[in-house]
Amino acid sequence: MNRNRFTLFGYRSICATTFLFLLAIFAAAVFYTKLHTVHAAEEAAAEETVPEGVVPFTDEQIEKYGVIIATASGGTLHNYIALSGEIRLNADKVAHVTLPVKGYAQEIRKSLGDAVTQGEVLATFKSRELAEARAAYVAAQARLGIAQTKLKREKSLFEQKVSPQQDYLDAERDVAETSISMQAAEQQLRTLGYEDADFKSIGKQSKDAYTRFVLQSPMAGTIIEKHISLGELVAADTTVFIVADTSGVWADFTVTQDDLARVRVGQKIAVVTDAGNAPTDATVSYVGPVMNSDTRSALARVVMDNAKGDRVPGQFVTGKILVDSYDAAVLVPPSAVQSVDGVPSVFVKVEGGFETRPIKTGRSTDDGLEVVSGLQAGETYANTNTFVIKAQLGKGEAGHEEE
Repeated sequence: MNRNRFTLFGYRSICATTFLFLLAIFAAAVFYTKLHTVHAAEEAAAEETVPEGVVPFTDEQIEKYGVIIATASGGTLHNYIALSGEIRLNADKVAHVTLPVKGYAQEIRKSLGDAVTQGEVLATFKSRELAEARAAYVAAQARLGIAQTKLKREKSLFEQKVSPQQDYLDAERDVAETSISMQAAEQQLRTLGYEDADFKSIGKQSKDAYTRFVLQSPMAGTIIEKHISLGELVAADTTVFIVADTSGVWADFTVTQDDLARVRVGQKIAVVTDAGNAPTDATVSYVGPVMNSDTRSALARVVMDNAKGDRVPGQFVTGKILVDSYDAAVLVPPSAVQSVDGVPSVFVKVEGGFETRPIKTGRSTDDGLEVVSGLQAGETYANTNTFVIKAQLGKGEAGHEEE
């Protein structure tokens, strides 16, 4: 009896649990049916409020997707020629310092990268050729003195009719010849860098000073090349230093034959280095009259200030030359234009979303894209992230196809 009662109790419990489970499933089904009905009603209401042909887009969506609304307006289009170039040393401010006489490097005072002033000593040399040139000048000077004294004496004797005229004429000839020899010796020393003050002290110098040649910098600048070692025997006319004034440089650009007719001396050019510096406004100072037969291009040169030293020779640069400009009634950025069914279009802001507006485009530069028709000045449109609106347009068309 008790066993049957427990069995009946278990059966009733199972039935109650099953009933509650079925009741919960029914309640959930009713809830989701009502929720779907509400959403469908909301979507239908939304479709009713958005006019036909308008891509629905709420203000929250505009902010979420970063769509920027702009007002259509006109502007100026600038047409540029882009040139590639390279920073180079200003060849007019580069000095190749050569040794005019053969000699041994006795002292080297400057190294690569050192700044020097005009007349500053770069190195000293010991040169036998210099000693010979100095000795030749001193000897010529002494002979001239003797010849002049003899001429003075012969003149006096001739005037007194003590000696014949021929002796006087011979003395004049000796003065002329020794004077020519002295001038030649002097000129030789001047080619080695001697100045007027050096000739005054030449006879008072020591033997060591006779062989000592001082190499000085002919200009202020920076040593960019050094070709000498201590004790090295250097031949005459050898370039031992190169000094450059890097406070000014050249920007040399390559101009193709297609662009050559539009590049002229005096044009403004914006120069930008690959280092990312801000553009520098400059002027074209030279255009080569002859094209390179191999590259079929010409040279355009710009002289640039480099007081800060931020333009390094060998650095690549880009130059932009304005060749013409024109006004556009409506100008939009390329990001505002999307291809819809193969037609360039913009999205004009209307109530509830965006209207797809086919446009006709004109000229295009870095300033923007000219709109010839389809968008009027003063209308508001989406000018960034317009691909999001196009994607929404695609969803809408797909939904209508399913219906």
